Amino acid sequence: MSRVSKGFPVSRSTSTSPVRRAIAVAAAGASALGLMIATAPAANASPASVTDDTAGVRGVVYTTLQYGDRIYIGGEFDFAGRWSGAGQVVDADGGRVLSPALRIVGQVNAAVPDGQGGWFIGGSFTQVLGRQRAGLARITKAGKLSTFRADVTGSVNALAFKSGVLYVGGNFSAVGGSNRANLASITAGTSAVTTWNPGTNGPVRALDLAAGGTTLYVGGSFSQVGATSRGGAAEVSLSTGQISAWNPNVTGTVNAIDSDASNVYLGGDFTGAGGASRVDLAAVSPSTGLATSWAPTTDGVVNALTLRSGDTRVFVGGSFGNAGGQSRQNLAAIAADGSADAWTANTDGEVFDLDTNPAGDVVASGAFTSVDGTQRLRGASLSSTGDVLAWDPGTDATIRAASVSTFQGISRTLIGGNFEYVNGAPRKNIAALDVATGDVVRNFVADTDAIVKALAMSANGTQLFVGGGFQNVNGSFRSRLASLNPATGALNNWSANAAGPVNALAVNGDSLYVGGNFSTIAGEQIGRLARVSSATSEVDTTFNPAPGGNVRALEVTSDGSKIF
Repeated sequence: MSRVSKGFPVSRSTSTSPVRRAIAVAAAGASALGLMIATAPAANASPASVTDDTAGVRGVVYTTLQYGDRIYIGGEFDFAGRWSGAGQVVDADGGRVLSPALRIVGQVNAAVPDGQGGWFIGGSFTQVLGRQRAGLARITKAGKLSTFRADVTGSVNALAFKSGVLYVGGNFSAVGGSNRANLASITAGTSAVTTWNPGTNGPVRALDLAAGGTTLYVGGSFSQVGATSRGGAAEVSLSTGQISAWNPNVTGTVNAIDSDASNVYLGGDFTGAGGASRVDLAAVSPSTGLATSWAPTTDGVVNALTLRSGDTRVFVGGSFGNAGGQSRQNLAAIAADGSADAWTANTDGEVFDLDTNPAGDVVASGAFTSVDGTQRLRGASLSSTGDVLAWDPGTDATIRAASVSTFQGISRTLIGGNFEYVNGAPRKNIAALDVATGDVVRNFVADTDAIVKALAMSANGTQLFVGGGFQNVNGSFRSRLASLNPATGALNNWSANAAGPVNALAVNGDSLYVGGNFSTIAGEQIGRLARVSSATSEVDTTFNPAPGGNVRALEVTSDGSKIF
């Protein structure tokens, strides 16, 4: 039989709506979509389901076509990639998936290494890998869920880990069944909530272990910690939970804290800190809490701070257009004198988290889609000079936390946020996937402005025919029918516009059979079923069966003698 695509959803449902239906086997999770791809040796072999989630789309797939080492998919979708849920373990160099989908239902706001190659994660999620975990979980270095469990009543915004104890900050009223007001600590080995209980009267947004190793800096939008008045920032004993005399008295909200032996750096949405006027960025003394001379400003909120080993600069991220007196879009490096360094890595969207890897690169994540004009979908790794490196997790929505964990010389990165797909790219209604991996083929782009219902390959493999309800492909007019370069998705110089939807295509030799609900094709008064030259796009006017209704599926025998 010839290569053919059927113009209807591949899976069936009694529902009247095809939305969120899966091809082959549904990806596990509350909102899993799309495909599961397995390697197939022959060009005309059928895709087979596999045990892990390898590919999917944000939307609906109506048709698939395998040819060579690619599977072409068409439907109604706007993003194609690997379905993951709201978190995924990826490699620290390229951002490629290293583990099965974590299937996190909800949102991840924070992640911190567990010292054994894994991570603790926090947020407002309810499930991880199909098991209940409310706001807190531990992911092993293999990407599996550990037995650690301390459910949170509320949400987690920040985490710190030291000597087997996990410190948790957020907007919650209880952890592990114990009443705790926005701050808690948990023994990692037993999941037991400790007696440490400073508490705040408002959300905690940042935690940082002090250089001395005995206290914890806490930031947020509170005015009291324990029974002590503290505006936006406080220092708490790790052992007793007592509040120290350190008091920057921030006027506003602290979203990020990082520190060394000489300075405590604060970022957020504030107008004063340490007794001085400071706008969104400040450095205060770790002994007195008073502001130092470091006084850069930004024109927007700072969400993240990170220090790089051996570097005097402070890397900051957030939602701003200027920082340290220079034009800087959402990312900047601030020098010791408070001015913006020459390091530039401008993003087109907000930055929510910053980390560094063992090589000293800055790992940024957020809601952006490009860095200095280079496509990076919500995550990027940047060199000490601001060069955009290869790391590209490629998610469909915001990454709110990216944590690098290094164990026995091997680094991995856990990303978390409110995304559902990784290692993907925006694709409108048509995409090509690698048969072996399920990854989106990045150099194939053929976006359409409406639904794709049918795909077929020419006999010589040089034309990918596409049918549906669209009017444009890659911004050029093609009405419901187009011929694409199968390698790149570029339009071929072939045009047979149809006046109505195309639902089905089939190829036999040099003939392309077109079925649908059109009234004319290539200017000829032939409706619903036509035969068109795959080489010239001319319509065979001697072939005019004139079906009395919509054609939804086609098949042609290999000898071309019959069409069904």
